[in-house]
Amino acid sequence: MRIIQMLMATSAAAMMQPASANHIHDERHKEPSPIAPPGPVQEGAPFDRCYAWILAAPGDTCHSIESKVGLPHGLLRGYNAQLHGDCDNNLWAGYYYCWGKRYHTISILPVSLLLASVIYYFLHG
Repeated sequence: MRIIQMLMATSAAAMMQPASANHIHDERHKEPSPIAPPGPVQEGAPFDRCYAWILAAPGDTCHSIESKVGLPHGLLRGYNAQLHGDCDNNLWAGYYYCWGKRYHTISILPVSLLLASVIYYFLHG
């Protein structure tokens, strides 16, 4: 009886369509989709590649928004073409501005492994 169960399980498994490695990789590493702005934006806003938006309030400057969200100085203007030139005068209260873009980054794993190897070498000679 046990042999019959094993044969049935084997034949059932053989008939099943296995998932491809690419499909499994794609499901685990899906890129998030850009987020639509929750309100008005100026012409030139990066709709297709923005992952975070902030609403400019009266009195905000480009630098104050960068400070609020933790962007390096000048990056808000880099993310928003409509702010080029005089960033503070082109920043309109009541409008949304992109402050989060996603870029492909280089994995730090090889660097980490190299560093671990160097440390091991110095500690264990």
